Amino acid sequence: MVRTIESKSAEELQPFLTKYLSSFDVSQYHDGVNLAILKKLGQPNLSPDWADYEKPLKDKFTQWYFLSRLKKHTFSMPKKYKVLSKYYKQVRSSLEMPEENLMIIDFGDIVIADIADRPYSFFYEKDVFDKEMEAWEKSREQEEALWDETEDERPAPYLPTFLRMDRGVYTARDFIIEEIEEPCVKLSYEGIDVLYINEMLDIKIGLAPDLRRKQLAKLKNRKKASYKQ
Repeated sequence: MVRTIESKSAEELQPFLTKYLSSFDVSQYHDGVNLAILKKLGQPNLSPDWADYEKPLKDKFTQWYFLSRLKKHTFSMPKKYKVLSKYYKQVRSSLEMPEENLMIIDFGDIVIADIADRPYSFFYEKDVFDKEMEAWEKSREQEEALWDETEDERPAPYLPTFLRMDRGVYTARDFIIEEIEEPCVKLSYEGIDVLYINEMLDIKIGLAPDLRRKQLAKLKNRKKASYKQ
């Protein structure tokens, strides 16, 4: 199968790969075959070579890719894999930046940024994440342009939140217990904090209703208002 994938064009492979992808569950896919597909076609949500495939097949391959990369990325911290792998069906795409040991997991409206050797990830609302990445890219371009300047003359580089060691960043526990809403939240896998991550992500991804006290009070007030009308 690998030789067939390597030797044929993307167009010629479509009937062959459609049958393969539809015949197995994500957990049954062969890594060697799927790596050959990835090399030939790229990621479904990032490459035009997947345009003519049905969405369920593209979703299944995206899910396999995410789980495969996540397992390697979190090898030294299996707690991360246990927590984040739960959401493989909701992933739109996943990207890696090896120079930063960074994995970016895109769920559409939200993003998780994770550095492999740190015991935490960062949850972002997508627009806030995009702004941080844009500012980071501009900062790196400026740094390269000013490389010949002395260190004192260079502006301090901008770093996104997931690369900074800021204290005081709100956590998943703050979201659940204190009901603090922030566009960037630290997901810590140490101690009791790990218990709140799945609860928060279930709410944010839409897998569970928001049953926090203040949210239930708002719901009750809306119901009372509708009864009065």
